[in-house]
Amino acid sequence: MSIPQILLRQDGGLVPASIWDPAAAELGTLRLWLEMTDISTLSTDSGKTTRPTTTGDLIYVVADKSGNGSDMVQATSGNRPTAVINAIGDKPSVRFTRGSSQYLKLAAAVKVATPFTAYLLHKLSSSANTRCAMSGNATDSFCWYYSSGHVFAMDQTATAALAGPGTAGLNFPITTSGYLIHTITFDGTYFRDIWDGVPTQSYASASAVAWSGTAFTTLGRREDTTNTYHDGDIAGVRLYDGKIHTGRQIQYTVWDMYHRAGLRFPAWAGAN
Repeated sequence: MSIPQILLRQDGGLVPASIWDPAAAELGTLRLWLEMTDISTLSTDSGKTTRPTTTGDLIYVVADKSGNGSDMVQATSGNRPTAVINAIGDKPSVRFTRGSSQYLKLAAAVKVATPFTAYLLHKLSSSANTRCAMSGNATDSFCWYYSSGHVFAMDQTATAALAGPGTAGLNFPITTSGYLIHTITFDGTYFRDIWDGVPTQSYASASAVAWSGTAFTTLGRREDTTNTYHDGDIAGVRLYDGKIHTGRQIQYTVWDMYHRAGLRFPAWAGAN
């Protein structure tokens, strides 16, 4: 896969002249690809035939674009997240409201082996309380969450694997004012934390052995004993295993996710 040529948009943003292929072999195995800004992947019915048309419409299914059939589903109407029409220009997003216990779930877990690289395009509704964006099942629990004070953390079955990073209390650039792409890579010992394609830091996991294989099952809720719900909009998810993405691969994947979502690119790309 060649690095795409870069073109300058009229508004100052940068656009790949050829779209980065999310399923390219050199990126590893694409286990899950959710693109909520593609309205054809959003359905308000179990048959995946009806698209949301109004902000507040309940989302029954978000279809997986990886080819693996890992659609995210919520059969219980009271727990369904809602569509946000024209969330990003003319493109939609999906809103998870903590107080309404909204989440989506896979029928079968997506197993992601070490090493892995994961991307999350999202915007928080609140900077307070703990908000779990993604997790595994109750017995093989993986939780990607944000706690009070803008601290990012990941853990497994309530055992801290990293916590932003722990007692150091490093604040991450979490914001409620706009969408960001948060990328995590893990090689079996060290996590890398990347915001909008710019590495924040690398640090060792406190429970590396437990991360030899991770099950992703849920979007918007933690699946172990705490059942912590998310509070914010999620617009895209990509999960890869078998590969730690290089800095250039991460930057071009971030470019591609922004491009597909119709968003302006991050500052390092000369877009803001």
